[in-house]
Amino acid sequence: MKKVLKNGLFIIVSIFFSLLGFSIVWCLGTWRRLSIDELIYELSAPLKGTGSDMIAQFILKCLVPTVMVLAVAVFFGYIRKNKVIVNGWLLLSVVFAVTSAVVLCVKLNVYEYIVNMGDDSSFIEDYYVDSGDVKITFPDEKRNLIYIFLESMEMTYSDTENGGAFEQDMIPELTELAEENECFSGDDKLNGAYVTYGTTWTIGGMFAQTSGLPLKILVEENSMDEESAFFPGASCLGDILAEQGYNQELLIGSDAVFGGRELYFGEHGNYTMHDYNYALENHIIPKDYMVFWGYEDTKLFENAKRDLLELSKKDEPFNLTMLTVDTHFPDGYVCDACEDKFNGNQYANVIACSSGQVIDFVHWIQKQDFYDNTTVVICGDHTTMNVTLCEDVSDDYDRKVYTTIINSAANKKKKGERQYATIDMFPTTLAALGADIEGNRLGLGTNLYSDRKTLVEEFGFSEVETQFKKNSLFMDSLSGMVDEDMKKKKGWLPDAEVKVSEYDEEDGTLTLEADNITNVAKVKKVIANLYDSDSNKIGSYKMEQNDDRSYTCQIDMNSLEGVVDSIDIDAVGKETATVGELSGDLSIQAHDSLGDYITKLQQKDNIAILMAGCGDFTSIALDRELDELKRLGIDEHLKGNSFVSFYAAVDLPSIVYGSGEDPTSFEGELMGNNLPYKIESVGGEEGGSCSIVIDGEEYALNERGINIVVYDYDLGKVIDSVVFDLFANGYNFSASDMNVSFSDDRMTVTLVDLSKNKLWKCKGLLWDKKHRKKPIELDFHTTNDFLFTADVSVKNIDIEDAYIEITGNDNTHTSHKYIDWHGNLNYLKGSLIDYLTYVKENMDDKIILISSKDDMGLADDEDIKEALGIWGLSKFSYVSEHEGYYAVITPEGVVEKYGKEELVCEDEYKGSKYTIRSAGWDAGFYSSILLNGEECSRGEGGLNIVVYDTKENRIDDITTYRYVNNGGDHRTFMR
Repeated sequence: MKKVLKNGLFIIVSIFFSLLGFSIVWCLGTWRRLSIDELIYELSAPLKGTGSDMIAQFILKCLVPTVMVLAVAVFFGYIRKNKVIVNGWLLLSVVFAVTSAVVLCVKLNVYEYIVNMGDDSSFIEDYYVDSGDVKITFPDEKRNLIYIFLESMEMTYSDTENGGAFEQDMIPELTELAEENECFSGDDKLNGAYVTYGTTWTIGGMFAQTSGLPLKILVEENSMDEESAFFPGASCLGDILAEQGYNQELLIGSDAVFGGRELYFGEHGNYTMHDYNYALENHIIPKDYMVFWGYEDTKLFENAKRDLLELSKKDEPFNLTMLTVDTHFPDGYVCDACEDKFNGNQYANVIACSSGQVIDFVHWIQKQDFYDNTTVVICGDHTTMNVTLCEDVSDDYDRKVYTTIINSAANKKKKGERQYATIDMFPTTLAALGADIEGNRLGLGTNLYSDRKTLVEEFGFSEVETQFKKNSLFMDSLSGMVDEDMKKKKGWLPDAEVKVSEYDEEDGTLTLEADNITNVAKVKKVIANLYDSDSNKIGSYKMEQNDDRSYTCQIDMNSLEGVVDSIDIDAVGKETATVGELSGDLSIQAHDSLGDYITKLQQKDNIAILMAGCGDFTSIALDRELDELKRLGIDEHLKGNSFVSFYAAVDLPSIVYGSGEDPTSFEGELMGNNLPYKIESVGGEEGGSCSIVIDGEEYALNERGINIVVYDYDLGKVIDSVVFDLFANGYNFSASDMNVSFSDDRMTVTLVDLSKNKLWKCKGLLWDKKHRKKPIELDFHTTNDFLFTADVSVKNIDIEDAYIEITGNDNTHTSHKYIDWHGNLNYLKGSLIDYLTYVKENMDDKIILISSKDDMGLADDEDIKEALGIWGLSKFSYVSEHEGYYAVITPEGVVEKYGKEELVCEDEYKGSKYTIRSAGWDAGFYSSILLNGEECSRGEGGLNIVVYDTKENRIDDITTYRYVNNGGDHRTFMR
């Protein structure tokens, strides 16, 4: 029995490796131009609809050799009992498969593919234009569209005289058709479209021409036979035409399921499917009829004529999209209409036959009553995969797919030959229908009738190809092939910063706030929905938009008699989406910072506080926020550590905590009721994770920062779960460097050195109180990795009371609030000299408080000395390394002091009390500026400055200047 099992295992393993080897060899011989993205897509797509010719070739060249080898090995190895042959067969099959696999990996550039998958690029997102964001105006009388995808049809097949690559023109009819109509050539030679990465096979080509995007998908997520959506985030040709009331049909002679064509065209435009199965079911072809991939093109064109006559009788405009198949590799299908024009070269004969059939069909269309109001687009889906036809074509020749547009409603504005790709057919087709496209861009495509450059013209085909090969998180988000957990992790779900901004315990009112709403298009209103413990809605409140573009509403909790269990915040735009939720004890959720929250926790009795760090939340956090933990008895050293793991349990009288570079955990029991709990923390470089489980239930939000769970013994339940992302505060404040300069009525905003925080893209909004509903978009551009600039008109903006909000995306596509600033834009002027000069010219009732925290080289900078000299601050030039310094500037004069000891200045000006502290390295190394008892200084290394308006009782500006190695001023802001 054991021997039988062993022999059976040998046979199964040997068959597997033999079949694998033969399959790879067949693959390499059949698809010499196969790309890795195409292979992955097709392997994950359903096999249903695969052409019979392909299946027959697989059987002949893979299964048959495997069976033959199996028969020989079984006969000599097992029947004749030759162990050498048995073992040799196993060894050779493994070597054969492995060697073939290595060759395949080299051929497909798998190494390059893996490298590109790890190299994120924002190129696609940067240049993508969503049709929902631009105005597209159709003519009153809408034109019909006939879109003919020609399988594997290239301009290459024409002769050299007309721009092709062959001595004899294989497509003379198509050549004539393109020359008489539009192919965007600058002379009498043919011009076609480049085929880019992600568009080199049928569904990739069809997707590109109707969406303006390459077909890039998540490998691990893509299983096309299991997917219910095909790029639901993309706006495509079919979607736009469907909105305009078009009747749309996809006509193909094969099974529409193959490659996801039915899924794509069904979802984007609700096309009626007239495929091979439709023809069988409606007795258009005989029962069990099957040639090549379904039925041949002679029948396809006859079916198209019948369908066009039916569509033309309807009141609505129509879009008939069809795909030929006879010219499919490896050698095409020889139908009854084919002639031998190329001395037995089957593929060339089939191509020539297709050319004749197409022009006959076009001539028929031109004779019909509907033709005058119909545009015909003819385009190859991709270049051929045939291995021999073009093998003698020079590598210097640019192979492009056949392209022509007939009876267009648009006129070309740009003279000369256009360099374009199949992605440009998306907006160009709409323009050919007479549609006016705002900006002449859709998807990644450009309207070729306009004078705007295509991506190929702007960057070159090679650069576009390189960028398309790189990983695009934006494309992942459009694909819809990502689960909810992944979308949440990457920040693609509707979201907002939702909190209780105020709570008045005396009158029982609380104020809800929602800010920074993301991933909700065109927000019209925001609603707060209140629910009881049984999930019954007990009230809804419309939230009003404030000057800073946040939304707030006030709720009288007394009138609700304490039955509120949770609150959902819904943003209503194109769709309604829940962007935040609040639950638990709302009275402790009205906080502005970790310190404020800790103060509220200290005011409550009989609670336990459990904490877990998640990801990198400390490396650029403000020192004073980390110091707040000491008030709870947690004196762990966290400052400056990257990716630290951290846990704490404050369950008086017990306090336990710990941290480290490695993942850490702690298990215990709550002191008040012995419920078990477990805290886990991972500060990993890839985002980290955390867990706080009480009595078997997870309560941690598991988001980057310090996750806190509060358990109330009196109520016997968790009353709050919150996270403080101190790392994000670093993005807001200590990592930022924003400068502005003015010229006439324009302002230039400059962001410096974002790269060290892995921010690779920024966008922003600028507005004042009058323009909060229509803010100015800050379109940042970069010339290198360290400088982002945006230039905008501020003619109608009150620059002395304006708002700037800037977000930056890191390399995981997660958005971080980079700057959220309100005030006088003049305070953002670049140099310290300009800054202090402006303050001096507008002194009035303002006071300036300065405190230095040791910053090597600060006092040696001549520019800073000159700037401070404007105010008569003479003593600063004497400050030695590691010494403290403070200054108070009022309209009446200047007070300043420096030294190695701890320096303190307490005084008041026009009723405003202030306390300034500064200590050098040996005296404690800190800086503090308190106004009326509240800390307002940045407290960072450098020159901390606070500008206070005593008349208005408000802080006008808080900033820090510190000397940096490049000799410039490094400025950070806090609001």
